[in-house]
Amino acid sequence: MSYTPFSDEQYNQSLNIHQKERNNIYPLIYGVRKENVSYDDDMPEYIKKIQDYEKARDVTFKVKYPLWEYPVNYSSQFRIREIDAQKFQDLTITLKNPDSNSPGELFKLQADVFPYGYQDQNGERLIELLVADCPKLRNGIINDTLQYEIRYNPRSHQPFVAIKFAELYKHNLVLLHWKEANGKRYFLHGGPRQVDSNVSFARGMERASQGYTAKGEHRDALTQDEKNIVSRNIPNWWNQD
Repeated sequence: MSYTPFSDEQYNQSLNIHQKERNNIYPLIYGVRKENVSYDDDMPEYIKKIQDYEKARDVTFKVKYPLWEYPVNYSSQFRIREIDAQKFQDLTITLKNPDSNSPGELFKLQADVFPYGYQDQNGERLIELLVADCPKLRNGIINDTLQYEIRYNPRSHQPFVAIKFAELYKHNLVLLHWKEANGKRYFLHGGPRQVDSNVSFARGMERASQGYTAKGEHRDALTQDEKNIVSRNIPNWWNQD
């Protein structure tokens, strides 16, 4: 079983940040309370390796919707980059492992969502997060409907595709996006909302992907100069433990 080698320190750092932030990611995407999302933390190690190395899934979890008896299974492939990479504002996916001559994550990717973020200078927390629709992202690259660049890691010579955030917005692939400024988080797309029991699941997911709030308000996608960033008040139900 081949996989792309990485720094244990970097991996553990990303894992710790994700662990701290996950309740501020997945409930926001699917519009449920934090307690409605459960994570498969006790998965056997060999299953985790299969999920990671063969299916490019970092996290599996379940979401319990108010309208349904049983929870829905989801998976996530996340990436957290250092603060120096934030200026690029692009999402990257590997194409090949040159050491083992094996496929990169693009060809293995079977996750539902792709949280992509940047950590602070100390590597302790997120300062920006964008979540992309993973199946649409992969299909857009494979079918050449997304504009991207192929680049090479200068250290490992590993090829990867880089897609600008603006391109993801253009093709309606962004599920959630926020940035931190002056100690506050600003939601550029998506944000806290509650599932409306009067709206069907399919319609609710459609509205969520288009940037609707629980009140039906629609927010425009992020503009390049980001002049229309709006700070949103977190509703009381979101802060409940």
